[in-house]
Amino acid sequence: MYADGNLQGAFAKFFANAEKKFDERADAMLVRLNELIMARPPVWEGDTLVNFRWSTRAPIFEHVAPKGQNIDPGNTNSMPLGAEPRRKANETRVRQSLASALKAKDPVDIFLTNSSESATDVEYGLLPTPASARSRGAVRLSIKEVLGSLR
Repeated sequence: MYADGNLQGAFAKFFANAEKKFDERADAMLVRLNELIMARPPVWEGDTLVNFRWSTRAPIFEHVAPKGQNIDPGNTNSMPLGAEPRRKANETRVRQSLASALKAKDPVDIFLTNSSESATDVEYGLLPTPASARSRGAVRLSIKEVLGSLR
């Protein structure tokens, strides 16, 4: 750090730069977390996926119908995660809500909510049945992976 006689100005610049770098790193972590969360739940209708919602100040519990109902879901249980026909149609809203949350000025809290009736069952590997579930812990595993990368 170079002070050129103005120590107060030098500290202000240093802290502004540090805050900017911190914000950039936090944003990158949230983007990575979002992508991991979206990649892990299986998609049949798309209801669980499309209803992940990022927000600031307060959680948002608005429920929306999944998109792509005109797309044949096929036999999703025999497909690898990520290949389901209705997945792509239902990812856009999730990314848009995170982008909006990241643009918020001075957010105190960032919330991730899901208003889908199936969200908890998908998270705990209970759908379509415990024996045939293709995913368990989408949110929990994603948080662990992102926070584990801080070490």
